[in-house]
Amino acid sequence: MNIANIRDWFKTIVPSFLTDGYYLGRLQNTTRENLISFRRGATTSQQKAIGGMANTSYSRIACNCIVHLFKDAKASEVKIEAIRETLLNVAHPIINGHEVVSLTIRNLVDIGVDANGIQEYALDFEIMYKR
Repeated sequence: MNIANIRDWFKTIVPSFLTDGYYLGRLQNTTRENLISFRRGATTSQQKAIGGMANTSYSRIACNCIVHLFKDAKASEVKIEAIRETLLNVAHPIINGHEVVSLTIRNLVDIGVDANGIQEYALDFEIMYKR
């Protein structure tokens, strides 16, 4: 599983972003609203079974998202809470053929506004999945 797989899955559970509103990597000085960028985060730990990764049945991947919302702070807060609730309530997701065992939201931080006055949030989560 990789970050592109998570981005593609995220589009299916949070379809209210525009089709072209999902990015991998960093967003640079954009004036557009309602965007999200995905980057690989640091996993808390990668467990390995005796005998190596070939014998390991679970793996983890962390994702750091920058959610670039609206100039209206209240509308942005309502939207990020809806995204958070959606992630918390996803039941038995399958991402790129991998069954997700747990999805943990580690951080949801109001970053503030960017240079163009658009509200931004950092959303960090970790997925444990069957290999």
